[in-house]
Amino acid sequence: MEEDFHNFRKRLEAQIRILNEVNVSKSNRQNILEYYNYIQARGLSLSRMFRSMITLRQFACKLDKQFSNVTEKEMQAYVALKREEGKKTSTIETNVKILKVFYKWLNGGEYPDCIKNIVCQKDKGKKLLRIKKFFPILSKKINFYHKKHPSPLKFIYIIFF
Repeated sequence: MEEDFHNFRKRLEAQIRILNEVNVSKSNRQNILEYYNYIQARGLSLSRMFRSMITLRQFACKLDKQFSNVTEKEMQAYVALKREEGKKTSTIETNVKILKVFYKWLNGGEYPDCIKNIVCQKDKGKKLLRIKKFFPILSKKINFYHKKHPSPLKFIYIIFF
């Protein structure tokens, strides 16, 4: 049994309550609740289900149409809006992943045109800078290794473990 240190169970219940109170079309609300049952049956963690419910509710609130009628341009505009709101790249990336999985489920196992080409660029340089900050002695070795291998974490793992 998964321990719930962060009260995700209560927070999930609150998200479902909020979903029923906000201005979202009946069919979109029904799709979100059916998807919630699907991911619950798949055994996703409470935190992942919570994040999924927040993302889908926020996305549904921004829409003025059914999920099935969303275009690629509207999806791009939603991602751009998240950037303008100052969301971190990792948060936007998580939102895009959640939307992709949702739309794949909604479309019967295949990505629809509105989402299949939507990607979020990862900021790979930040991870390297964090490692350099905490391991300054290894900085030269990391630079050398990073030129040959894109993941400096593997290098540090090899050295220390």
